[in-house]
Amino acid sequence: MRFKNKNEVDEPEFQDIMTTEIKYFEDFEKEEDAKKFCEDSEITYLPSKINNLTVYEYISGHFKRNGIENNQKIKAKKKIFDKDVLKLFNKSRVLFLISNDKLKGIVHYSDYNREPVYIYLYSQILNFEKSLRKLLLKNDLKNGDMIKYFEEKSKNGDSETQEHFKGKLDEITRNQDSLKSFSEFQLFYLLDLIFLLGHHRIATIDQGVNNLRSYVMHNKDFIEHKDFEEMPSLYRFSTFEEMFNLVLTLYEEKGKVDELNA
Repeated sequence: MRFKNKNEVDEPEFQDIMTTEIKYFEDFEKEEDAKKFCEDSEITYLPSKINNLTVYEYISGHFKRNGIENNQKIKAKKKIFDKDVLKLFNKSRVLFLISNDKLKGIVHYSDYNREPVYIYLYSQILNFEKSLRKLLLKNDLKNGDMIKYFEEKSKNGDSETQEHFKGKLDEITRNQDSLKSFSEFQLFYLLDLIFLLGHHRIATIDQGVNNLRSYVMHNKDFIEHKDFEEMPSLYRFSTFEEMFNLVLTLYEEKGKVDELNA
């Protein structure tokens, strides 16, 4: 793990999430054993030990021998959230880290469920929340302004909205001592900060970043598991795309807020 500074984790590289303990097609005496290994281990590719630029893809109960295409190759030090990465995974669900014509590692998009990704995104979310608090303070807003916003929302809108914000006011009442002992906006949720900024027309923040926060803070797998018999791709690619695009949204919103705070 690398740090940009004492408060921010550097974006992981592919070498941080790749699989290095590679099982080769030729490691198996029988093809049936290779098939069972793929199913038990939930993988679709077995590289060739004889030729590192060849792989055996397991599809619908059979192996297909393919050469590794250029768009399937990735550099070890490439950042995992570079914009072109999603296009690469759209073309191939597995990428291969090759150096000097030798296979160094394999990355499946489900490897984004690994710990270095969570740690990095956790750091990004926390720093984004700090930036939002800074922006609110820059515009002379305090905890009292958030409470006034809650009070206003608890009296307007549909019954569900009113009940939601009445609940928030009750929570504030229960935590009055903590509210006084912590710095401004420290006890409010990310979505609260986003709503208050929008209410005062300071900034409109994409609420998708809150969905990303929920995944990260609750340690939920970004990429949902699929049953092997249902489809050869073992994880839902659509959930990977969603996660990846949410991270790009976070980057965009972070840039917007940093400009306003400058």
